[in-house]
Amino acid sequence: MARLHLKNGSSLSGKLKSADAIRLNTGYGVLNIPVSDIYHIRWAMSAREEPNLIRTRNGQYAGYIQHKKPILIDTGYGVLQVPAKAISEMSIWRSAGHETFDGTLSRWQTKGGKWTIENGHVVTRASSNWSNQLWLNERLHKHYDVEVSLQGGQNIGLVWHARTPLDAAALFIQNGRLYAYDGPSWINRQIPGFNNGRNYVSATTYRLRLQVRGNQTTIFLNQKKLGTVTTRRSGGYLGLLAYNGTATFDDFIVRR
Repeated sequence: MARLHLKNGSSLSGKLKSADAIRLNTGYGVLNIPVSDIYHIRWAMSAREEPNLIRTRNGQYAGYIQHKKPILIDTGYGVLQVPAKAISEMSIWRSAGHETFDGTLSRWQTKGGKWTIENGHVVTRASSNWSNQLWLNERLHKHYDVEVSLQGGQNIGLVWHARTPLDAAALFIQNGRLYAYDGPSWINRQIPGFNNGRNYVSATTYRLRLQVRGNQTTIFLNQKKLGTVTTRRSGGYLGLLAYNGTATFDDFIVRR
């Protein structure tokens, strides 16, 4: 997948037409970096601007793009040609999963409570237990993005870097506010300085996104950046969390 951020503030996203490797002219030779190793690219147009920075799982490389040709993005509905000079940022990632919850929960493990698929959503009618969680059947490490749409419940959100349901980092909406926690028995370990005081309404669907970069996680709600928190770990399990009341989740995406 690819997403381009344009200088006019808009963005485009879709599948790369050719996505085997990135060819980068560093001035010391040409590097061919497999797309499977890349999780972020920054794009600059000349030596007077910030250079391209390609971060990989084993380090990072910087340089300038050799040819300023348009980028082609196959969106599935046609191919977009985006002039290179219009691009301010380009990100390329592998997808670890896109779950629309129209099948089964075979890729998930229930840690507590009852989770079902109803009308294309995953639903839980949560009891008074913070272990009411549904985890993805995969440990994620260091660098990934996760997004999910969620609605309902008195407390609803995500856990990440989890070892057990109560030994994890957690982010959830509670009583109209967004809270972040981290630690063993995390319900008693709120992350200092993060208590977003908006009036969130349980009947409203929100789009929650975490941008995880090791032990630094940046939090977005409805595409608006709310802040960054520091966690103890940089890897572990990722899951859905609900406490008290009916909660629904949909369109779950992990990119890495």
